[in-house]
Order: sequence, then C-alpha cells, then structure tokens
Amino acid sequence: MMLALERSEDRKQLEELLAQSVPESMRVYGTVFYINRGNPLNMEVLVDSWPDFKTVISKPRSMEMVNDTNLCRHIYHVFTKDAENLREILGTTDVINWNQCLQIEGLQQCLDPVITSIAESKGLELERDKALLFVRDIHLGVSGKSPSMNSEEKSAAQIRNHLKVRDDQLAFHCSPLRDAEAELVNAFWMNGGNESSLKYARQCIQHLPSLCIRDPGGKPISCGSVSPKGGT
Repeated sequence: MMLALERSEDRKQLEELLAQSVPESMRVYGTVFYINRGNPLNMEVLVDSWPDFKTVISKPRSMEMVNDTNLCRHIYHVFTKDAENLREILGTTDVINWNQCLQIEGLQQCLDPVITSIAESKGLELERDKALLFVRDIHLGVSGKSPSMNSEEKSAAQIRNHLKVRDDQLAFHCSPLRDAEAELVNAFWMNGGNESSLKYARQCIQHLPSLCIRDPGGKPISCGSVSPKGGT
C-alpha cells in the first residue's frame, strides 16, 4: 500500500531528499516542487513508507483521471531506490490504473524491465519513448517562493544573445506563451487534439513558467513549459 504525503512539512522534506538524487529523480522532483508551491494541476505524491522510503510515485489526483482515454492526464512519474520494491508495488497495489491509457515516466534504466514485465503479465500493449537529458549544473533551491518571472526573463535574455544576427537585429525573439496560444500548442502536441488536452495545455500556460521562440513577426515556432513531468 502506498502512502499519500498530505502534510506540507513532509512534502518539503521529500523535495529536499529528491533534490539529492537529481537527475534520476527529476520527474518526481518536478511534481513535488510544484505541489509545494500551490499545486496548480492537482497532483499528489505517494511513497511506499515514510520517512525511510524506497519508491516515490507522483500522479494526478483520482478526480482528474476520470476519462479512461485522456492520455495527457494519466501520467505517472516514478523514482525508486530499489527495483524489486517497485516491482512489488506495481504488481500488488492499485496505485496505477492499468485499465486506462497511461504514461509512466522516469529517468532510471532499472524502470524499463520492471514496467515491461508487469505490463506483459497483464497482457497490455507497451510503447517506449526515449529522450536525451541535458542537465545544467545548478543549485536546486528549496525555498518556499514560487518560480519568479525574473528567472524566466534572464533565460530569455540569454537565448536572445545567441539569436542575434550580424547587423545586431533580432532574427527571433523569446517570450512566455500566451493563453490564446493554447490551441496552437494543442494542435501540434503529440498527445493533443482534444478538449481535455486543450484544457491541460491552457492550465500549464496559466500556472507554469514557459518560454516560446518567435519568428520576426511574432509567430511561435518552438515552445516549452516547465511542467511536473519535466517539460512539454
């Protein structure tokens, strides 16, 4: 049985502990970070035991997972210190609803064989996506302050410096995404194209830091938001 960490002091302690295991814990760390700063996407974090945990799983609360085909909301983030502990949890508890379309995300090589064996034992189809992770060596602060726009503006300024053309005119420029651009994000997002994913994209734009590269006319050509799952 998994335990939901409801006390803010416990979640803050967990955030500090997960920060020590970045980048492997990055997916879960991102969720806990935003839960501790308002929880705009209504997520929860579960541990196998507390405070001496081996496995952490974060996911949307049950009331957010009522549509069995809504893949953009059925996302689980996993970090474990013990692969066999994770295998036992996934095989003997209902922490994951295997009857829904879902995604399980993590940054540890040990996750793949565990999740594959559980899925195969249930006769489920499994698709894998792999990505490269680039980590910048920065300090992971755990203060209670929300992410500030100042840090976004500094990042945008740094990118602008790399986008200048020879005559010192900006060929491209950067700015946060706007609410009105949620439909554009939804149209080109791999998991988008429906009302549920549009709502999710709009929530991310409204509540999470984002950065958009725009062409000289102001049209978005690339964008991303710092979400609980590490990026979109």
